[in-house]
Amino acid sequence: MNIRTFSRIGLFACAVLAAPTAWCGEKPPMVAFSNHARLVMSVPVPANLVHNFGQGWTQLVFVRPDGAAVRLFSEDPLSANGGIVFSVPRDDAVSADGRYVVIDLVRSGVLDAGDGKPTVTGRQYCPILDTATGCVARDDTGDVCGGKWDAKQSAWLDVVGTGEAQPMTTLPRPTAKDIWTQYSSSKAGGIKGYLDVVHGIDNLKACDPPTANNARYYAAIENALGPATHPPRQAIPAAGTASQNPEQPHQQQILTVKSERAWLYAEPSVGSSHRGYLIRGDQVVVIGNDDSGWLHIRYERVGKPSIEAWLQQRDATQ
Repeated sequence: MNIRTFSRIGLFACAVLAAPTAWCGEKPPMVAFSNHARLVMSVPVPANLVHNFGQGWTQLVFVRPDGAAVRLFSEDPLSANGGIVFSVPRDDAVSADGRYVVIDLVRSGVLDAGDGKPTVTGRQYCPILDTATGCVARDDTGDVCGGKWDAKQSAWLDVVGTGEAQPMTTLPRPTAKDIWTQYSSSKAGGIKGYLDVVHGIDNLKACDPPTANNARYYAAIENALGPATHPPRQAIPAAGTASQNPEQPHQQQILTVKSERAWLYAEPSVGSSHRGYLIRGDQVVVIGNDDSGWLHIRYERVGKPSIEAWLQQRDATQ
């Protein structure tokens, strides 16, 4: 399978992450691929959180074939309120050619519905990592995680649903043009929320490497991520022309929840208390944002008072 799992690489993992020595003796596991790429898991779930979230690892680093290292899925770190827990990939998680691997992770959260009895919910996800580029191009959940690799080609078989195979060559990947187009046409939220959906700027560059053709989109994205609290949004000009489209005035808009379960928070922070959750298809009115990936929303309920709370922008769409 072109995959090997090691357990005695504490020094390597500590060097990659510059982490404190408290976990260096835990001997984090590493998965090595035939192209010299590696996955390094580190920082086990703290003892006080194991009861809620189970055993596993809270940080995952991908080391590219050229030796460059990047942390994956850093946008949702584990805390007392939930986050991501990684498990060591199974032996059958690697494609036939050894290039692609299915990462095993669970996203969990603690729900306080107001009855004083918080409950923990978790959902398995099965993102696919291209070990040649470092691109995480898919982050499906549910029945899709019950699939398997085709024995002869790099294609993922949906054995639970349609039974069809999806070749990795046809797997949609995020692009800088798509991210900028979505952001510049929206009237709410900062660009960080759009980047979080595709697992950050580093993953975007891995999926859509900067070239002369997309350089102007990356320049606009980097500018929007700059120090300005409310960076101007302008349409990307055609090559050789100047941008002439100023930002449109902010307007309230209605968004639709796209996540299976979208947590609501008292403040724009995953560390704040929960206000319940919404499900896919629910509609909310945007009443504000903090320009860092959070939306201040109002959810109207028939026959009941409306709810105002904070929602992560990655959980909603137009």
